[in-house]
Amino acid sequence: MAGCSGHNNCGIAHRRSSLVRFVKGKSIVIFIFVILASSSATTLVAQPIQRYSITELNIVGSRLYSPSEIEARFITKKGDTLDQSQLDGDLRALIAQYVTLGYTFATLKIEQLQPCGRDSIKIRIRIHEGKPARLVECRVQGIFESDTNIIK
Repeated sequence: MAGCSGHNNCGIAHRRSSLVRFVKGKSIVIFIFVILASSSATTLVAQPIQRYSITELNIVGSRLYSPSEIEARFITKKGDTLDQSQLDGDLRALIAQYVTLGYTFATLKIEQLQPCGRDSIKIRIRIHEGKPARLVECRVQGIFESDTNIIK
């Protein structure tokens, strides 16, 4: 077993699995190598997951809301640690707000996710509002009896 580093170059079959542990608010990925041989051994290697602090959160392209109004609606704030699922939720909520106001063709795009330094990131979100949707025609079919004031 001397010289085995767990990388399959020693001729011994290996099985690798990873676990994520949260210790005092920090995520640590633990890789476990199990050597499948006559005598088994376990090697633990811990590597921290890279976390980025948001140094800039720029929102461009909106005519309906100012960037500060949009940022006030977001849970994700400048200075926070980037949480991709939280940012996705913020973007979905913003699209829902546009749809509520009639901008059904509005789109959002994360235009830039630029690391700066070892542990910080700049984010730029581009909004294309499009034009508000208009109801061009409405046809009512299948009503035999109704108050004419309801259908108007």
